[in-house]
Order: sequence, then C-alpha cells, then structure tokens
Amino acid sequence: MRVRSLLSGAATILTLVSAAPLAAQPVLSGAPQPKSLKQGFGSLSDNSVVGNQLPAFTMGEYACANSTLGMFFGGSTVISNLTGWGTSCNGGSTTVYPALTFLFNQPIASFGFMQLSLSNNLTVTTNNGSVTTSVVPYGQTFAPQFVGITDVSGFSEVTISGDGSEALAVDDVSFTLAAPEPASAALLATGLVGIAGFARRRRKTS
Repeated sequence: MRVRSLLSGAATILTLVSAAPLAAQPVLSGAPQPKSLKQGFGSLSDNSVVGNQLPAFTMGEYACANSTLGMFFGGSTVISNLTGWGTSCNGGSTTVYPALTFLFNQPIASFGFMQLSLSNNLTVTTNNGSVTTSVVPYGQTFAPQFVGITDVSGFSEVTISGDGSEALAVDDVSFTLAAPEPASAALLATGLVGIAGFARRRRKTS
C-alpha cells in the first residue's frame, strides 16, 4: 500500500511538471496577489543606499531610503532614486533619474508596489520580458497608485523605469514566491520512484 502511494505521488508530480509552462512573460495585475509577502522600508536610515539592508531582496546602487517623500505614503520611509525632494540618490543622473532594480534571493511569481512618479508611464522589466503601464504623474495627484505584474514561470530580477524625468518613490513592495522549478520537481519525483522500488524489493526479500 505504501509503495502504491509513493508511485501515485511521483506520477502526480510528473504530471504537474509536464503541464508547467516552459516560457511566459509578465502581465499586469491590478492588486497584490493572494498570500503576498510584503516589504516596507521603515527600518532604513533616511537617505541611506538600500543595497543589501533588506532580507527579501537587494537593490541596485541608485535606490535610497527617503522619508521626505514618505509624507505622501502616510509618513513612512519609502524607496526612491532621490534623497530629500530632488537630490539624486548615490550620485546618479539628475537629467534622467536611474531606474530602480530589485534582486530577489529566490524566484518570485508576482511583484507589486505603491508608487508616485514624475512619469506618465512606468516600465517593469523582469528576466522574462517587460510590461509598460500608464500612471498618473506626481503633481497631478498625491495619492500613491498600485502597479503590479505576475509571471508564474518565475523571475528573480525586476527593474522599474519611467520616461522623461524619472523621479520615483516606491513603498509596500509585495511579492509571492514561485513554485519549485520543473527540474527540482522532476528530481523529487525520481527520488520517490527510487524509494518505492527499494521498498518493493525489500518486501520481496523479507
């Protein structure tokens, strides 16, 4: 009975692996995905370069903590390519402000954030492709707007860029972890089959 259960489990895993998408591209999502994890930035020192200060991801060199722009997000510290009102973070360009890059330590399936931008559009680029969405520029409204993407095939790097003067403030990053890679699932299934075979041989010899 135990052998049969192991074989059944292995068959199920192999079926899921064969049904998994081989390639995909991110698509827009209008709200955080169910069971999303959330990362805020209140623990960061004002104007510090984010770098590897956070547990879930590291950030590119032009991402700084900014408490000044946090006034539009309920008073919390946010992430921006600015320090204060208009100084570029970490010596980046002030003509076209640098993009914000997030590097996750494991694959994720969705990514979202609340944002204020000087741009009319934001482009969110992952390992698998990019999506551009229109946003209300900072100055016309001071209410943060959610931008999110989903890609069930998994990705580990996200870059947010705008158009024109790309000053950008981001808070409440949300993300969901991706399902195990097909190769990992197949390896697990192979292991289960091996265990089942060993158990069957042991029963015959006992």
